[in-house]
Amino acid sequence: MSGFYKILANKALDDSLMIALKFRDFSVYSKSKARDYAVTLRYLAFDKF
Repeated sequence: MSGFYKILANKALDDSLMIALKFRDFSVYSKSKARDYAVTLRYLAFDKF
């Protein structure tokens, strides 16, 4: 069972890293793009639970 949680934690970390990378790119986007991205982030957050 501990192995399962380790995999889950690794996946969460990977997702966090991807989000961090996207946020770095997000600084060059226009405001409309930023709003779309915020909506996407919210969708992904709800999609996880």
